[in-house]
Amino acid sequence: MNRKAKRELEDYILEKALTRRQELALMLSERELTIREIVDYFRATTKEIVEDLKSIAYKYKDRFVAKPAVCEFCGFVFKERDKIRKKPSKCPRCRNEKIQEPRFSLKPVT
Repeated sequence: MNRKAKRELEDYILEKALTRRQELALMLSERELTIREIVDYFRATTKEIVEDLKSIAYKYKDRFVAKPAVCEFCGFVFKERDKIRKKPSKCPRCRNEKIQEPRFSLKPVT
């Protein structure tokens, strides 16, 4: 997201006085985000953000996309997990700790 788009999004959010979940849903419709990026942006706890993501996933069932975590060393894909949670600590195949975090987004309305 370039600076202009980010500034426009922030202005829109301030103008509309959105809740954190509404703002998060808007951000997820703009681009993919990891839990860490969301936590840093909102200065909230991981637990709070996971709860927000669960709520958004329930509300936008058909549009919510969760890309699984991937081991950067061997390419192992942590298949679709039934729960939304932060990244795994180790790869079960190679035991490496370099894991790409799962990414979340909302598909555009069709």
